[in-house]
Amino acid sequence: LTAKAFDLARYLLPQAMPTNFAWILDARSTEFDIASWKEHPLAEVRDAAEMIERAGGQTLPSLLKHTEKNPYYGDKLYRYNNDFNVHQRPTEQKKQLKILYHHPGALELVLAHLLANTNSISFSDAQKILQHKTKAEKIAMLKRLVTKRSRFDEWVDPSFQMVNIGVEWVSDVGAIRDLRRHQKNERGEGNYTLDMGYAIPHDVIAMGKEAEHVYRRAMEETHAAEKQMRIKFPFQVQYILPMATLTTLRMNMDLDQVQYMIYTRSTPEGHISYRQDVFNLCEEVAKIYPWILGYETYPEGKHIFDVYHNAPLKDIIRMRTDETGLHQ
Repeated sequence: LTAKAFDLARYLLPQAMPTNFAWILDARSTEFDIASWKEHPLAEVRDAAEMIERAGGQTLPSLLKHTEKNPYYGDKLYRYNNDFNVHQRPTEQKKQLKILYHHPGALELVLAHLLANTNSISFSDAQKILQHKTKAEKIAMLKRLVTKRSRFDEWVDPSFQMVNIGVEWVSDVGAIRDLRRHQKNERGEGNYTLDMGYAIPHDVIAMGKEAEHVYRRAMEETHAAEKQMRIKFPFQVQYILPMATLTTLRMNMDLDQVQYMIYTRSTPEGHISYRQDVFNLCEEVAKIYPWILGYETYPEGKHIFDVYHNAPLKDIIRMRTDETGLHQ
């Protein structure tokens, strides 16, 4: 019950909440980070850069040599000092996922890479072979690919890593912080603002009018404070914004990362918010690539749970829709 209550309460927690994290660094990346963060708009990040430099210098004095301030990367951290501003405030959003770009011939690309890898032939020769195969035959190749895959096998095949899609999430900051942890995906996001609106859990609404009123009032009062503070402190003001703040996260993902994220983030023990995000991801990916679930065409008009449960192929995308007793 405590865990369930915290899942709901953390929507209200501000980003100023103290936390801790572990980090594995290589020396070259650390040099780059220290040089960048010395130009960061937040003083506490500049302080952190100096602490990392001091501690790292004691351990790796011969490797951390080029850590002087870097105004070029600092300019990026300052968002180019508003030189790219379009004088347009973000509009209110709702929780969703959009496919920004994809490759219409992704199935043929994946299988061409597979044939080239397993036969030591050129990619173009593999493409010529696939020209003579039907969609059903290509899906049969996918089924053979994952015949021996167990639930403990995290990755599908290197051929899936060769095809990318671009996605944009609109979700709450708390969920975005979890999705952002998938480090292999190239990521892009802006500063947070309540101008885009906020998420409110269904369970808070179910508690009744009083609980919903308290929740919404907290968001409205924070938004009013943000509008005042951001005039002079556009970076510092993000400390007061709650985890419920809606924002966007853009990712460039290969198809192996897509299936991995759906599997790891749809676990019944996961937070309700990012679970919904990966359900949305699965639905939108299946619409553009129905073959990834074994379909020749996507079953329109059906809920993604029904689409998945009836899917002819479930060993590439493994989405977990079951619930724990507590969630039910």
